Amino acid sequence: MRKVIGLLIFCMIFISFSEMGISEASPKLKYLTKEQSTVPPVTLYDSSGEKTNTSLNFLTNGTYEWKWTIRSAHQFSFDKFSDNMVYYKDFNDIYTAVDGEGKRNWMFFDERANISRTAKGTLISTFYDQTSTLQIIDEEPRTITQHGYIKIYNSDETVRAILNFVKPNSPFSEIYWLDNNENIIVLEQTGIVSYNKTGQKNWTYGIDILVSEDRLFGTTTNVNDIYFADLNGYLIVEIGNKKIILDDQGKPVNSEKIAGNLQSSFTNNDDTNQWKGGSYEAGEGAILIAKNLSGKIKWSYKLRKYGPPENIVANSKGHVFFSDVNGNIYGLDEMGNEMFCLLRNNSGLTLTELLVDNEGDLIGITDNIGIFKIGLRKASMRINGELFKLTNPPIVKSGVVLVPYRNVLERLGFKVVENQKTLEITGKMESKEIRFKLGDTTVYLNGKQRRPAVGAESHNGTTYIPLQLVAEVSGLEIEWDPSIKEARLGTAASLAQNAVERFLLQVEQGDEIKIKNSLVTSNNLNLKVAKLLGTHHSFKQIYDLKSISVKAVSKDEMIVETVQRNQQYLQENQAILDKVMTNHFTINRMKDGQWKISDFDL
Repeated sequence: MRKVIGLLIFCMIFISFSEMGISEASPKLKYLTKEQSTVPPVTLYDSSGEKTNTSLNFLTNGTYEWKWTIRSAHQFSFDKFSDNMVYYKDFNDIYTAVDGEGKRNWMFFDERANISRTAKGTLISTFYDQTSTLQIIDEEPRTITQHGYIKIYNSDETVRAILNFVKPNSPFSEIYWLDNNENIIVLEQTGIVSYNKTGQKNWTYGIDILVSEDRLFGTTTNVNDIYFADLNGYLIVEIGNKKIILDDQGKPVNSEKIAGNLQSSFTNNDDTNQWKGGSYEAGEGAILIAKNLSGKIKWSYKLRKYGPPENIVANSKGHVFFSDVNGNIYGLDEMGNEMFCLLRNNSGLTLTELLVDNEGDLIGITDNIGIFKIGLRKASMRINGELFKLTNPPIVKSGVVLVPYRNVLERLGFKVVENQKTLEITGKMESKEIRFKLGDTTVYLNGKQRRPAVGAESHNGTTYIPLQLVAEVSGLEIEWDPSIKEARLGTAASLAQNAVERFLLQVEQGDEIKIKNSLVTSNNLNLKVAKLLGTHHSFKQIYDLKSISVKAVSKDEMIVETVQRNQQYLQENQAILDKVMTNHFTINRMKDGQWKISDFDL
């Protein structure tokens, strides 16, 4: 009888748990161990720019790796837009756009301006020219009203338009507003005005809007606040206890007719995120919950120490990334298994923002580190210094670098033909020709027979050939960098030039591990690099190349000359010293074929 009662109780509990979805959260999740810890190339700095002794542990199962860091990036200045650029502002209010490699695309500086970026990438600079004093009228406090002007920039940083504004009375109100079509809404002396992206006026609403200037009381307005709070793009204007609702043409809308449809456009993306297979959300305490498309729980993950999960983002594979209140950062696969964890080993509140870039990798910004990228560990390829995206990454077999034949040959200008009868593949460009068959080690280069140790092979349905054969038939050279799993194809001059470009970028990012791999082993060079690295706040940006040229000294030595801007920041008054200088680098070819820097005068 007891067995029967016990069985009934067990069944009742199982059914109740199943209805709650907990039975689907039962898979045993895999946690990384300390044995899987690596040292990320990160130096931590405190708020005064001094190095701290805080230790970091980067645990990884090998799926993801630390890509790069930009230490000078300031918190709360972090955006990503459709052109695959990441925008940030540093400690000296210099606004910068970097690509997926962390390479600077452009920078903008004006010490008086507050720089921001719209959702479609338009750069807007707000200048505060004048501030009225705080007045007390009829024992009611009047908040400060600011006015100045807004500059809108073209992609080449030239000024597209200048708009004047008056800030409403609310201390929480923005300086300008953007509608769904990226028209800019500002408050001016004439009322509320809408401008398009070229600075042309769309409409003006002036009914009941008062803006006045007085020698005694300064600039005042009866507008308390302006904001968008509706998915249909309605603009809400608050005057005292009265709300005026305007449509996208600046015309008043009957608030009674749309009251039921008025919904807030503000959504909290910190605790929930959707992807094509379901969604992730923060549970109670230190729990992350994964749900399927039907909303049922698939699994839950308990954070190692601190909670709740914040800044939850996911990529198209279902990999989910998030942080906690102490700045620890997690990456889980779609089954809830840890792929990486950045453990800060600190108990203080640490601010973090995260996003997923177009490659599905994680880009974040956090206190004491700056901007960083954690990406999938995969081999890459460059042709004449430019990153070349392959359908499938290079692989190494028996010390031989193999690449997808069609991608690389067509990129070099070869016309590729496949003979379905003989199964022979031919690539032709002018007088150059390569012929081979899948599975056959015999290859014909410009009519001459070759028998390489590794021939054409199929991997995951893609035909690969040795990169060395491509180099020989095209008259180019190759190098393989095992430290970052990168294959490079190009002229000797382009390989030497790219060595300098990588080095300058690594110095700017402060990646001491990659810098060491770029140099010939030398104590003298290590001392030179230490002087270049700078600190977190006073940071030298030296990558802004104006020109670069290469002179061959011998077969295995090049002199590379660069003309570049050296932007050195001053900590106190946020000024920028901008000077152009010429530098020289000596580049030598190592026994393994890599070009490394043996000396520089930077």
